[in-house]
Amino acid sequence: MPISIELKPEVEECLSREASAKGLSVEEYVEDLIERQVSRPGEGSPRVDMEEVDRVLDALSQGSEGHSAPPPETYTRASIYLEHN
Repeated sequence: MPISIELKPEVEECLSREASAKGLSVEEYVEDLIERQVSRPGEGSPRVDMEEVDRVLDALSQGSEGHSAPPPETYTRASIYLEHN
């Protein structure tokens, strides 16, 4: 069933970016969004797309490969609340 809707330019840009990130056309991406929403009516929380979570975590970690973890004493209770006696 063909449906036409007018979108705000910023919404259209966002959909285009999200579709591109998933390797889909905007039409395919929107169709997938609608199908997932309609297939689970009444559910309170959206399904977590673990592939998307992995992509986001990978993007967040880019550039951190050469950094070492801080020493354990960095996160002690005493170091966190140093000025709150």
